Amino acid sequence: MSHTTVSPSVYAHNDVKRSLNLLYFDKCYICENDISVERYNVEHFLPKKHFSHLGYSWYNLHKACEGCNLAKEKKELLIRDEAGDVVDISLLDPSSEEYSVNDYITFDHNGMAKTKDVVGNADVLGKASSTVLYLNGGTSSRYSHSLPYLRLLRIQNFTSFCVDNLNVFKQRLIELKVPNVEYEVPLNAELISDQKLCQLLINVDNEFLSKEAFFSTSTRCILYPLLKVTYAELKRIKTKMREALGL
Repeated sequence: MSHTTVSPSVYAHNDVKRSLNLLYFDKCYICENDISVERYNVEHFLPKKHFSHLGYSWYNLHKACEGCNLAKEKKELLIRDEAGDVVDISLLDPSSEEYSVNDYITFDHNGMAKTKDVVGNADVLGKASSTVLYLNGGTSSRYSHSLPYLRLLRIQNFTSFCVDNLNVFKQRLIELKVPNVEYEVPLNAELISDQKLCQLLINVDNEFLSKEAFFSTSTRCILYPLLKVTYAELKRIKTKMREALGL
């Protein structure tokens, strides 16, 4: 089958799009940018031009922004064998069942991607380095050049929210994050304070940290330096408080 015969009426059918929306929400699965207001592409991780036999494979179909969709097919990101045939691409696959991108890549306080110091498969490590290069604007893609700036803006907004709203509750969060301790509803002024904290945790999770929030992988990386709680701890605190306070 030629890639020219791979029909978008099949791989980009509305049923496929609805399923991808459930998986990726309003985010590009590669860069995590918000694509809620633009027409997105049903994207083939391994390009159909070179892997036409995977044109209708569910595991090769994803929700991507136009910038990543175009950048991913540039020659510099294609892996070729000795005969010159394309056999792979040099980006980590966020949907891989063999590895997790989060095991190989993290972000600093400025939103710059970094490879983690891990031991692993040489091919995966090479893809991690190439993915970091792309996410940090180190490829010829103009869209790639914009990604560090977009993530930095997001991190600045997240930091401002934490400093302006949650920093005053840092000690309370440290108290509440102790595992296996039941949350007890306080009285009087402390109750009002905890109600405010709980609502703020709901808001910050929805806006900046949840899997639905765009660029949330990078914002989660600076959560602990800001508030001394991990994302798992924050979710646990939020859930316990929300149930007890009825919010």
